[in-house]
Amino acid sequence: MSAPEQHGVVHSDRKATEMTTAQHQPQPPQGSVIRTHSRVDIMGVHISCVNMRRAVSLVEESVDGEHHGYVCVSDANALLHARDDQSLRGVLNESLLTVPDGMPLVWSGRWAGSHVIDRVPGPEFMPAVLRLSAARGWSNYFLGGDEETMQALIARLHGSIPGLKVAGWHCPPFRALSEEEDEEIVERINASGATFLWVGLGAPKQEAWLGSHNHRLTVPVSFGVGGAFAMNAGTVGRAPRWMQRSGLEWSYRLLQEPKRLWPRYSKVIPRFLAGIVGDPPHLLTGPSRDPGARTP
Repeated sequence: MSAPEQHGVVHSDRKATEMTTAQHQPQPPQGSVIRTHSRVDIMGVHISCVNMRRAVSLVEESVDGEHHGYVCVSDANALLHARDDQSLRGVLNESLLTVPDGMPLVWSGRWAGSHVIDRVPGPEFMPAVLRLSAARGWSNYFLGGDEETMQALIARLHGSIPGLKVAGWHCPPFRALSEEEDEEIVERINASGATFLWVGLGAPKQEAWLGSHNHRLTVPVSFGVGGAFAMNAGTVGRAPRWMQRSGLEWSYRLLQEPKRLWPRYSKVIPRFLAGIVGDPPHLLTGPSRDPGARTP
């Protein structure tokens, strides 16, 4: 059974949030994508040439400019799923942003000629945007995970980000939803008045959900962030910084969850390497040095 309504923690100033966010609630898009930055084509998937600072800035510009849409956080595994699935590839390519969460994507972008692309890890990107939301008075809705993780996540975020506004949250059951249940979730999100929707359903499920639900959502910007919920809740650890920067975070995660991750990594790494050798990455239209990006 889905979680009852009272499990959605609603901030005490939700009514004020609804009034302040109502003015920038855009209508769903009519099939056009506004390009605000350059992208690199990696095996047919268009990855944004951004760093953390530029990615957060583009999210803010999207809200201010009433550019309704969603943001994907992609690593090599998600990219390979998209390469092999035309529908999923379309979701990533039609996003407001598809940020590189993984050094293989960053190295591919630099190989193609981008001077600004850098890693934008989901577990760091989420709190960075949440700090922006607190500064701007924008509210957030969280969808996914289990209730224990969600409660830990909300508590830790409130403790680390002063002024954070949470419009609500919901943990759907781990099974296929009925049409009625799905519609109820959409209505609950839209009624919350949230500016940002955070979806943690795991890749590629969350990307497929964003692509199929974007036209039904009135939330200005939605994000698919996968494991960022558990990592920011403190239930899953992260690799040391030097391993993240050197592209070895996968090995740290493999040591934590060998049974689950070994089958994935043993296939992803050779497939990704073979893919970029056979189809070298290349920059799409737009300057490789984005004038709005500065190396953090």
